[in-house]
Amino acid sequence: MAVIGNATPSVFRPVTELLGNRTGTVDPSEFPTLTSFLSHIQHSTADVDIVVVLQSWSDEFSAFEVDALIGRTLSSRVLCCYGPWCESDGRNHHIWPEAVRVPARLARAALVAEIDACRRRDPALPVTAARDEVFFHRSRFPDSPASAAAGATLNAVVISHDRVLAETQRQLLNEFGLRASVQMPSAEADTAGIATSLTGPIHLVVHDLDPWSDTMLAPLQSALTRYPAAIHLGIASMPETVILPDVVDRNLGSILPKLDPVNGLLFQVRQMLNS
Repeated sequence: MAVIGNATPSVFRPVTELLGNRTGTVDPSEFPTLTSFLSHIQHSTADVDIVVVLQSWSDEFSAFEVDALIGRTLSSRVLCCYGPWCESDGRNHHIWPEAVRVPARLARAALVAEIDACRRRDPALPVTAARDEVFFHRSRFPDSPASAAAGATLNAVVISHDRVLAETQRQLLNEFGLRASVQMPSAEADTAGIATSLTGPIHLVVHDLDPWSDTMLAPLQSALTRYPAAIHLGIASMPETVILPDVVDRNLGSILPKLDPVNGLLFQVRQMLNS
């Protein structure tokens, strides 16, 4: 595996943490630029199975470099993980093929899927794949063998002002094997507000962070105090806009895209069950 680009921005933290947690399984080589990587593979006889490019801004890499990379890695899996400043690139100009582009906020799920597929020796998605093919490929979500057994004993709480959204999230968690309940946000860190429909400890708490404002801090801290042993996850329509120091410092495991539960919430739950 090769990792190309600047991994310092916090938006790429899910990728760097994933690779760090898989030490011994994946041994990535790091390159600061596409040019340095292309020079490396030109003089190397070893094949690179997976290439991960971290793109912080539009046109960080030239079309010439990208074309050269695609041409030299047709037998490899390539993922260009792009930050929020590159969201519109696929609409107004096309330097990277659609088949290799993935938002940084979803890169963790996409990268795990590619690593697993590589181990199984499954064929890679063709670089010429259309958007519908890319969507189908990324939406594959194999059942977790651990979910049926482990989920039977795990309790989850969804905290949100939006009851329709919270009920949808609750149903998703229930279908995945967890017992889930819905709560309204509360600034009171006592046990009176604990979900009465659940028995036993709370293992997972999902916080709806929309619309984000300073008034969300008190309910968030209240839930963290009320459920100190649980894994706490945030969901937001635009995760990048709420990744602030005052949120991250409150022990949220991740802030996930609300509108993509397959690569967001359910992926995190699957990882939790498997571990």
